[in-house]
This record gives sequence, structure tokens and C-alpha cells, in this order.
Amino acid sequence: MGAIERVGSSPVRVVAALPLKDETRAHLADRLGPGHEVVDIRDAGTEADIVLTPSASPRTIAKLKATFGDAHVIVVELEDWQHGIDLGGPVTRALEAGADAYYVAESLDSLAKVLGALTSADSDGEGEILAGATRSLPAQTVDDLILAHLDEAIARRR
Repeated sequence: MGAIERVGSSPVRVVAALPLKDETRAHLADRLGPGHEVVDIRDAGTEADIVLTPSASPRTIAKLKATFGDAHVIVVELEDWQHGIDLGGPVTRALEAGADAYYVAESLDSLAKVLGALTSADSDGEGEILAGATRSLPAQTVDDLILAHLDEAIARRR
């Protein structure tokens, strides 16, 4: 995934398909810094540079890609008790069940490189293994919510 390039003075538009409160989206925009805006998917129309979504079905991800064109769709598993966010997904559940790490390998060679780093004596222990208690949202509920918002956005565009 390449860097997002801003056009002129327009802000980088981040669309949250995550169920975030207004103040939480504002906090995220503040943390991203000047030149960023974070909008709820219900208010986004079809313009976005980045779309944040919880773990969802392939159908939902494909519809997000189709709706938001060239936007980078990023699947997020997030827990932030301070902001009342509990969006654990399959990776979070696997780690909670006792897995020590989760790695998406691009190739067998990249997997071998990571495994080699884990087994070498001089490994610096880089990387954090995520753990913690979550109560995951049912995937179907999340998918239904996102798909309904996308259907509304498409209907408004017509």
C-alpha cells in the first residue's frame, strides 16, 4: 500500500465504517493531525482516501472497494476502553485463545524470514504480541450495518 497523496490543499479523507461516536472520530482526526478529516460512513458519500472497517465478510470488503473507488480499505481490529471501542475480530480472538503471534505472509520466503528471526539467538524480540480481553461483535451484525450504509450512499448517488 503506497502513501496517500493529497491533492492541493484538500485534506486526507478517512471514512470510518467503524461504529465510532462523534467525539471519538474527532479525537482520531486530532491524533492524525492537520490535513486529515475523519467522517462517518453515513455522511461520506463516495469520496474517501482511506476507509477503516472492522473485520467483515469478503462481500462487504468488495462493496467498500467498489463504492469508494481508489480508497485504501483498511481492516481494523481495535480495543480502546477509554473510548468505549470493542472491535475485536478473528485475529484478536486467535490471540486471546493463546496464539503467540499472527502474521500475514506474502510468500513462503517472507514466512521463512519471520520464522528465522524468531528462532535466531540474536533476535531482538521486535514486534508486539497483542493480547487482552474482548467481547467481539458478531461479524454478521457489523456486515449488515456497513452494507446498509453503503446501499444508502449508492442510492443517494443515483
